[in-house]
Amino acid sequence: MDQGKYDAAEMSISQVIEVRERLFGKNHLETLIAVNSRVIVLRKRGMYNEAEEMVQRALEGTRAALKDEHPDTLQPLENLSVMFRSVGKYNKAEDVLRRALKAVEKIFRKNLRALAGACNLALVLLDLGKYEESEGICRQVLQGSREF
Repeated sequence: MDQGKYDAAEMSISQVIEVRERLFGKNHLETLIAVNSRVIVLRKRGMYNEAEEMVQRALEGTRAALKDEHPDTLQPLENLSVMFRSVGKYNKAEDVLRRALKAVEKIFRKNLRALAGACNLALVLLDLGKYEESEGICRQVLQGSREF
């Protein structure tokens, strides 16, 4: 996607956020979903500081609404980890993903989003040269995916 399309996408998402804030409030899940979408566009545009602020907002609001154990709290955490990975902050990405997986380990093999989070952790571990641990997680994901 070229820069002009990212600009247009960010503008549209910002408008959606404004409307949802008026209709539902700043911390409603529908608003936070839009905030989380804006994070992706900001990251693609290289606007990491602003993206980090937005993902923190999405994360705090989602945690307040759903609690840490809910699988939907993974998306903001995954976006934060992807952002860290994009700028070479692999240790931070690993920490974020480990927190995410720990929060949902009760449902690890029963939820596709949790499996996706585990895949992201395996990729970060590869970036860090932690090959055996990455392979172990990949095997867990494979086993968990067979249950679907």
